[in-house]
Amino acid sequence: MIRDFSKYVSSGRSRWERSVPGIEQLRIISTADGAEQPVFWLAPSGDRDQPVLVILHSWSAPYTQHAGIPFAMWAQENGWAVIVPEFRGKNDDADAVGSDLAVQDAVDAIDYAVAQAGVDTNRVYVVGYSGGGMMGLLLAGRHPDKVSAVSVWGPPHDLVEFYEHARRKGLRYASDIRRACGGDPRAAGSAQEECLTRSPATYLESARDQAVPIFIAQGIRDQFLPPSVGAEVFNQLAHPDDLLSAEEVDLFGRGRVPGHLSITTETYFGDGDPAPVFARQSGRALLVYFQSSHEMVYNASARWFASDPQLGERSSARRAILS
Repeated sequence: MIRDFSKYVSSGRSRWERSVPGIEQLRIISTADGAEQPVFWLAPSGDRDQPVLVILHSWSAPYTQHAGIPFAMWAQENGWAVIVPEFRGKNDDADAVGSDLAVQDAVDAIDYAVAQAGVDTNRVYVVGYSGGGMMGLLLAGRHPDKVSAVSVWGPPHDLVEFYEHARRKGLRYASDIRRACGGDPRAAGSAQEECLTRSPATYLESARDQAVPIFIAQGIRDQFLPPSVGAEVFNQLAHPDDLLSAEEVDLFGRGRVPGHLSITTETYFGDGDPAPVFARQSGRALLVYFQSSHEMVYNASARWFASDPQLGERSSARRAILS
């Protein structure tokens, strides 16, 4: 069971190859501009078609980020395929940060994966942490036909809002956003329009309309994103009767769980995981706040994917936790 996220913050190819025997580094040509983007690819195993797990790198790391290794190890143990795309690299590059090119890189990687023998095209599962969560939401909103279920952890979803938060907190992400969008996005104009074009918030209604299962999780003490982000994403996906109020969203943003709210659904967290403090399901959207900071809980995503979330029922896949 992975409990110490700090062991996976580095990047590099060699640890991937040691940890996931048989994983290959390939290059996929972008259908948008012809640029080659590297990926890790692991073919499925077994005597039937298997899901593919799409592992998305975070804001400040390339695709070789070690944070994805435990997911790939778990997928390999279960015979699943794995693809780990680069989508224009770290978000200090203006061609990254949710650009059309970056989104297409992720789509091209998915298209490659589902074209391979032994892959179940109806089970394309996407997981992303932080900036990878943002890309996961972009895929769900802009290409809901390409993904079967998406698990996102602390995902930026509105780049204008994230810019203001990062600028106020003195975080380097503000300069990344300013560079990508061509200026200060707080005032109406081309920079704001560009930021909105790159923001998942612009597209999430499509994910809701297409009933894409989305697991949104955020640490209640998130130090990099306002903890209100998880609630805001949920509200864009939820049924009107299940929406969190503005007052409730504000309290989450201050790191507090409203006293009258509780855990009302399965969280997929287990022994050894940080404690969930709030959970709500609405349609295909699941929101979980947990007692931590800007973190990803591997086992919760693994359990959720193994439950066949697009079917809403248990699958016959092994539900082993990561080890």
